[in-house]
Amino acid sequence: GVVESDPERVRRFMHSLYRRSERPSIHVASWMSKWLPEAGRVLDLGGGHGRYGAAMAERGLQATLFDKPICTSIARELCGDSIAIISGDFHVDDLGGPYDAILVSNIVHGLGEKAIGALMERLVGVLAPNGRIVVKDFFAQGNGLQPEGAVMFGLVMLMYTSEGRTYTVAEMQDMMALAGMAPEEVVEASELGYELVVGRKLA
Repeated sequence: GVVESDPERVRRFMHSLYRRSERPSIHVASWMSKWLPEAGRVLDLGGGHGRYGAAMAERGLQATLFDKPICTSIARELCGDSIAIISGDFHVDDLGGPYDAILVSNIVHGLGEKAIGALMERLVGVLAPNGRIVVKDFFAQGNGLQPEGAVMFGLVMLMYTSEGRTYTVAEMQDMMALAGMAPEEVVEASELGYELVVGRKLA
């Protein structure tokens, strides 16, 4: 993971994620570009290596990556000047904007419900009217006991984070609704190992 006191470990981790994200980044960028306006403004929140933002930029979108300085410096090396970059702590620092869409990829499983709720409220505040938040993550189904992979991942989060776990799609939609979004769509990408839960900012 991102252990700021060990820059070389962070570098290896980011490069590993970058290599593994080729297919998912193409899928997410292709899907989002279908409904975003031409040259739409997209925030890749906590996007680390920057590959998702770069894939969006390749489709003519204005992509901005926001992450810790140790990550954004690596993203600049990997992605060049194809994306704008803001460094900081997305829980407290200025996020820029407004954005037509915000991608929240593989973040919520590491946070507790209170932190997710506060983050969603911050993100809604930097969305353009009718903007969307796209949460990409591993989600459990029904009562939270299926699928097995999501359940096991949730146990790992309990071991390595203070409050993280695997949420259900319904829980995620409820947290988005409390922040002022209307649930819009759930995109299943089971062959790639994730789902996209989408909410639209209420007018």
